[in-house]
Amino acid sequence: MGKSLLIFIICVPLAILLGIMLSDPLTTNSMILLSASFALLLSPLLIKSHHTLLIIASNAYVNVFFLPGQPQLWVLTNAISFCMAIISRPLDRSEKRLKGSRSVTWSLLVLFVVIVVTAKESGGIGIRAFGSSVYGGKRYVWLVMGIAGYFALTSQAVADKSRRHVVGWYFLSGVTSAVGNLAYALGPAFYFLFLLFPVEWALQQAGADQTGADLVRLSGLGPAAGAVQTYMLAKYGIRGLLEIRHPWRLLIFIISIICAMFSGFRSTIVILFLILGFQFYYERLFRTRLFPVAVVSCLATFLVLSLTAERLPLSLQRTLTFLPIKVDAAMRRNADATIEWRVEMWKLLVKQIPEYFWLGKGFAMDPTDMYLAGEAAKRGHAEAFEGAIIAGDYHSGPLSVIIPLGIFGVIAFVWFLIAGYRVLRRNYLYGDAEMQRANTLFISLFMARLVFFVFFFGGFSSDLWTFTSLVGLSISMNKGICKPVVVVRPKEEVSQESSLTTSAA
Repeated sequence: MGKSLLIFIICVPLAILLGIMLSDPLTTNSMILLSASFALLLSPLLIKSHHTLLIIASNAYVNVFFLPGQPQLWVLTNAISFCMAIISRPLDRSEKRLKGSRSVTWSLLVLFVVIVVTAKESGGIGIRAFGSSVYGGKRYVWLVMGIAGYFALTSQAVADKSRRHVVGWYFLSGVTSAVGNLAYALGPAFYFLFLLFPVEWALQQAGADQTGADLVRLSGLGPAAGAVQTYMLAKYGIRGLLEIRHPWRLLIFIISIICAMFSGFRSTIVILFLILGFQFYYERLFRTRLFPVAVVSCLATFLVLSLTAERLPLSLQRTLTFLPIKVDAAMRRNADATIEWRVEMWKLLVKQIPEYFWLGKGFAMDPTDMYLAGEAAKRGHAEAFEGAIIAGDYHSGPLSVIIPLGIFGVIAFVWFLIAGYRVLRRNYLYGDAEMQRANTLFISLFMARLVFFVFFFGGFSSDLWTFTSLVGLSISMNKGICKPVVVVRPKEEVSQESSLTTSAA
C-alpha cells in the first residue's frame, strides 16, 4: 500500500506538469522537460542497450527534432552512452574492463583541454538554438561528443555473437542519408520525414525543380552508397567481392558506385578509390593475379568513360570532372569554379596562421558579420568565400585544425592519429580470424579518410567522430588491443630436441 501511494504521489504531479508543458510544446523549456521525461521512461532500455544504440547511431543521418537545435542522433547517443559508462564503471570488475590505449586516451584528453581553453579565450560557446548572440557552439559540441563517444565505445566489449551484426549496423546506418531525397520525390504527403531526416540532402534536388535546371543532384545517394560499399568490404573484402561463385556481390557494388555518382560529388569516387587502394594493400593483393586484373579493369573503365562520358546524365558527368576526360563544358566550369574559390580562400587563410598559431581563433562567430558578408557578396563588394571564412567552413582539413585550435590542437590531433593508427594496425595484424575482414576495413577506411582529410577536403569538427569511432569500435570489437600470440613450447620437447642435436653431433 505504501509503495503504491508513493508512486501515486510522484506520478500525479509529474503528469500534471507534463500536461501544462504540452499546452505549449514548442518552447525550449517544454522540449527539454519532455525529452528528459521520455528518456526516463526509456532508462531500462538505455541501461541495457546504450552501447549498441551508440554504434547504430554512429553513421546515421537522423535529427533529434524534439531537442533545441535538432542535433544529430549520434550527438545524443554519445552523451547518453558516455554518462552510462561513467555511472556503471564503479560497478564493473576491473578484470572485465577493456584495456584501451593510454596514448589515445591522453591525446584526446589533451585535445579536450585545448578545446575548452580555446573556447574560453575566444568568445565562449554560443549556441543559436539557446538564444545566444554568438553562434558557432555547435562545433564545440561535435568535438566534445566525438571525444566522449570514443570513451563510451571503449567502455565495454561487443559480444562475440553480435560482432558481425554490429559491423553491419555501424556502416549500413549511413543509408539514412537517402531518405531526404526519397521523401522529396514522394511528394508533400511524406514531408513529415524531414522532422527526422536532414532536409539538406534534398535542397539541391528541390532547387533544380524550382529553377528548371538540367543538373539534378541526388546528394543523399553519395553517403548512402558509401555505406553499402563499406559494409560489403567489411563483410567480404575485395577477394570476396570478386568471387566468381557469387557474381551478385560485384553487381551490387557496381550499382552502388553508379548511385553514388548521381550525387554529383567528386568526393564519393575519390574516397572510394582511396579505400580500395588501401584495402588492396592491407589484403596483400599486390603480388597476386588480382593486381593485373584490377589494373586492366581500371584502364578499360577509363577508356569506356572517355568515349561515353558526354552522354551520361549531368550529375554523373560532374562526379567525373576530376578525371582527364571530356565532359559537358558547363559541368567542367562548375566544378573548376568550386576549386578556384577554395584555392583563393586557402591563400588568404594561410596568411592568418601566424596570428592564430599559439591561441586558435575558435568557432565563435558574430551573426551580424555573417549577414554583412552575405549582403556584400550579393552586391559584388566581397568574395563569395568570405562568408565561409566567417562561418569556419574552410574546406580544408589542416586549416580547420590549426586556425580554430592553434598549434596545440594540431599536436593533440596528430598524436591521436598516430596512436589510433597503432591500435588499428595491431588489431589488424593480431586480431582473430573472425574479425580479419572488419579489421582490414577499419584500418583501410581510417587511412583513406585521413588522406582525404589532409589533401582534399575536411572539417575537423565534423570529421573527428569518424576517426574516434573507428578506433573506439575496433577496441570494442576486438576486446581491447590485440597482441602477438607467443607459443610456449613444453620443456619436454625442448629437451628432446637438444638431446637429438647432441647425439647427431
